[in-house]
Amino acid sequence: MRERKRVFAHKELLRKGVHTAVGLALILLFVFVPESLARLGLVAAIAIAVHASFLSRTRRVPVVSTLLDLMERDKHRKMFPGRGAILLLAGALLASLFFPPFLVILGLVVLVVGDPLAHLHGKRYGRIPLPWDRVRALESRVLAAVVCGLLLFTITSVLGAEFFSIWSCMLAATVGMFVESLPLSKIGLDDNLVVPSATALVFYLLV
Repeated sequence: MRERKRVFAHKELLRKGVHTAVGLALILLFVFVPESLARLGLVAAIAIAVHASFLSRTRRVPVVSTLLDLMERDKHRKMFPGRGAILLLAGALLASLFFPPFLVILGLVVLVVGDPLAHLHGKRYGRIPLPWDRVRALESRVLAAVVCGLLLFTITSVLGAEFFSIWSCMLAATVGMFVESLPLSKIGLDDNLVVPSATALVFYLLV
């Protein structure tokens, strides 16, 4: 049992690391690539990823299957391999359809930083369960919201977007982490899909 928990913890850490790496790559995509080309690249990446996911359910796909063995959750490995990464790509694409690139980037920052931070902190230090999800820790989401809010304010200040106050950044980060904490899987959704848009929406309404 202890060995199984150790393997699971290792998979989760690796999965969150890849989650962060993919998110950072998406942020760089929207920073350096024109919006229309970024969207086209996302569509192509999603198509390739879905195809690889479908194939890996019934056969070994070079590199892809090895990565899935190392980090994918067992329930997703059989039903929807690579689910997290694919939905992260889809979440970035969805946000880009409704919001300008700068707001998409801010939404991705909350997801890329806040989600892993809340998850890893909650696993080790979480003590107060959320009323709507007893598995997730309240203090871990509060910590992630504060860290993300400060990070968003730093980014907007460095880039000269003074119209985003510290309070608007804190509010956007709080809404993003609140959405992340909801049991979205019960209604067929995923935080990777909706957090970027939810965070971007707050900034959009405040500007």
